[in-house]
Amino acid sequence: DALKHYDVRIIVNNHFNEGMYSSVQEGVKTLEAEVETFFILPADNPLVRASTVNKILARYHSAGKPGIIYPAINGLRGHPKLISAKYINTIVNTSYPDGLKGLLKNFEHDAVAVEVTDVAVRLDMNTQEEHRFLVNHLNNRAAITFDLCCQILQTIRVNQYSQAHCYLVAGLALALTNHLNKAGAFLDVDTVLAGALLHDVVRCHKHRALANSLLLADMSYPQVAEIAAVNSGKNISKSKPLSESDVIFLADKMVMNQQIISINEYFTTMLEKHVRDRKTRRAILRKRKQAELIKKKVEKKIGLPIDTIKLKDSIKPNTELPDNTKEASRPTEHKYTRLQNLSNKANSGSNTGSKLWLEKNGIVFDEVLYTILTYIDFSGSIAQAARELGMSYRSALGKIKTVEDSWRILLLHTEVGGGARLTPLAQELLHKFRSVKHEIDHLTLELNMKSTTSLKLSL
Repeated sequence: DALKHYDVRIIVNNHFNEGMYSSVQEGVKTLEAEVETFFILPADNPLVRASTVNKILARYHSAGKPGIIYPAINGLRGHPKLISAKYINTIVNTSYPDGLKGLLKNFEHDAVAVEVTDVAVRLDMNTQEEHRFLVNHLNNRAAITFDLCCQILQTIRVNQYSQAHCYLVAGLALALTNHLNKAGAFLDVDTVLAGALLHDVVRCHKHRALANSLLLADMSYPQVAEIAAVNSGKNISKSKPLSESDVIFLADKMVMNQQIISINEYFTTMLEKHVRDRKTRRAILRKRKQAELIKKKVEKKIGLPIDTIKLKDSIKPNTELPDNTKEASRPTEHKYTRLQNLSNKANSGSNTGSKLWLEKNGIVFDEVLYTILTYIDFSGSIAQAARELGMSYRSALGKIKTVEDSWRILLLHTEVGGGARLTPLAQELLHKFRSVKHEIDHLTLELNMKSTTSLKLSL
């Protein structure tokens, strides 16, 4: 009845007991001869945006009409798939144990992915928890909540190191906000918390502040998206009152390598890291000037040097969560207590009991090396990554060199002054390792495995 006013044709699958692929086949059978390409979208992916569908279609026409197009967010594929009509007969007349997914794997040579900013391409409703999240996502498009922020970080698979960074920035921003509000600043705590948690969700993007803003805007969180956009190029005025984005900008420039540091230390490190890049150094100096101005405004308002502010200042007695997702059975929790717990969990890695390593010529690329490279990617320094992981510089570099020499690949480019950056191959290897590890963890949880699950891939 809900669809009777729309141009929609409902196809009944009388063989539904044969699985979902039989429904795909029944639907594809009804396509007219003039159809050139078609979308397949599972019913439990209901929140995909029209703009996402249009973007996929645009890519189809601009990329020479490939056979299969997947939407992807941060490299991870989702729905809907756009499939060329040339595959209709194959779909209708072929059965695969893994259904449509298994069939399409045979045509990877004819498939492309288009990056989108619509997180709904990866949101489905296989569990009650996922259904509740979808309902929250639909009903709270303008008011993003604490739990929703954390779920977004998980959904788009922000790496654990970046998650921990976001949690720490959020805790510090919350502490600054509490001091400022006591002094009469009237900042919105929920906006600060959401903006800080999601300020860096697409760290790998070349223009990540803009990419953050586009992602959040497409998810219909305009207020938080605006903060992300402002962080990309702030123009601070001495006369204007402090804003939520000012606080987040300042907190972000006081966190490095999972530690709270001074603004001077932050920018000194950044300038040393880019000692030979004049353009980047100019941008860093401009941001330092902006951060110092915000710092002076904050200190003038609260009457304290910001270096004396501690994370415990973000905790207020009997303060309940600001969102509407708190269940009646959940005890009252402090915002920072939750941030601290999440940060500790992110830093400690997955607790699902799974292990993954790649082996070639008897030499393994394991989770230890993955973690080392992830930290180097974040800090731009082998020495800082080693200190953060509690290991020696020689040990960290040794693990990298062992794999490089045995596999005959290059993982790192070292720079004058001690800096280091990952090669494109290392970036791709990290991304694929992370994706496979996530799938193993997810499978481990689904099967409720009690013991450690190990997977070795020989190359």
